[in-house]
Amino acid sequence: MTDEWMRPALAALIDHVDDADARRALTDPIAFAAVRAQVESDRSVGVPGGERGDNLLTALMSLRVKFPPDEARAKLESNLAMRSPSPRPVGNAR
Repeated sequence: MTDEWMRPALAALIDHVDDADARRALTDPIAFAAVRAQVESDRSVGVPGGERGDNLLTALMSLRVKFPPDEARAKLESNLAMRSPSPRPVGNAR
């Protein structure tokens, strides 16, 4: 499963969810559900269902509240780069 949905989800959190709502969503399940619904209203965001999706969305919300937008985006890019498989060496390299 690809995590490409995380970029538009973080953008939606930055652009459409204020600090207070994002902070509340980190501790209140009802607020979390409301923010998740708001993020998922953007059709380019396909948050996975279940615990995995909740955990990843919580991580994005944490980036949203802890860092300025550009730094949050950079941290997400760094995380996604670490998760992607590295290219295999060409030739006889071992």
